[in-house]
Amino acid sequence: MTCNHRTTRARLLPTFGLLGLALVLGAGCSSGKGHVEGKVRYKGQDVNGGTLVFVGPDGKQHLAPVLPNGTYRFESPFNGEAKVLYRAPEMRLAAAGKAPPGLRLPEGGYAGQSAPVSNKALKKYGSQATTDLTVTLTNSKQDCTFELTDPVK
Repeated sequence: MTCNHRTTRARLLPTFGLLGLALVLGAGCSSGKGHVEGKVRYKGQDVNGGTLVFVGPDGKQHLAPVLPNGTYRFESPFNGEAKVLYRAPEMRLAAAGKAPPGLRLPEGGYAGQSAPVSNKALKKYGSQATTDLTVTLTNSKQDCTFELTDPVK
């Protein structure tokens, strides 16, 4: 999934003429002070926490927490294309093979997660080599929902 907002900029030109053009060109020249926010979803449901990792053109990783309602907000220190990774909350217990006494694990093995993300999807979105999530970061506010899916066989 790609969240690319170039079409939003293009719609400004007819509306605001030269002022719109000046805003678009000016936005591309700064060091990056905008932000992107939205939701992370899996199979149509909000995930319950985790971390998004935005990998910049220089390879540096920047973290954005995903809240229990699936929302995130990332203050962008740079402009340009970023790969996006997803990491599940540290409450992943299925790998241990059993839950602590008194705790029942939901299907998928993530305690407290409304949309348990499969291990296959976690593997897909946990690596720069396999993630298909990208966003083009700009100086302005952007809304972007990332929909996680299982890999196609």
